[in-house]
Amino acid sequence: MLISDLSSEQLLMLIVPALPNMWALKHAMYHDFPTPKEKYRWMMACVFIPCLGGIAYYFVGRKHASREKVDIRARLEAERARKAAEKAGEATEVASFEAATVEPAVSESLTVSESVAPQETGKGGPSAEGAPARGGDWSFGCPDDVRKQ
Repeated sequence: MLISDLSSEQLLMLIVPALPNMWALKHAMYHDFPTPKEKYRWMMACVFIPCLGGIAYYFVGRKHASREKVDIRARLEAERARKAAEKAGEATEVASFEAATVEPAVSESLTVSESVAPQETGKGGPSAEGAPARGGDWSFGCPDDVRKQ
């Protein structure tokens, strides 16, 4: 059975219960609430409790929403700009931190590896004694790693 096979009454029976939910989702998205959790709870109620969520939002949730509409695009652009500024600040912090700590470790490891001649093992590769230690080089660029040190 296709949707085109339904009569107009049957189509109305499908669409009319969805209208309050669509309105409630749009209204909740464009208005602020006292807490972000409350906003997400109302949106989840509209999604997971189809007919009752939208009706309950109209009578109860709408009163908790702010009166003025929120410009979502401006808020997203401001958030992106803030994150970019933080990232630029962290990048300079990380670069200065790496310049202070990594360069001496690299130069020391090079002098140790240059002074000790690599020895051949029975398998044909250099031994681990001549290779520089790699224990602390696993940072993956996570900001938490920089903050902990």
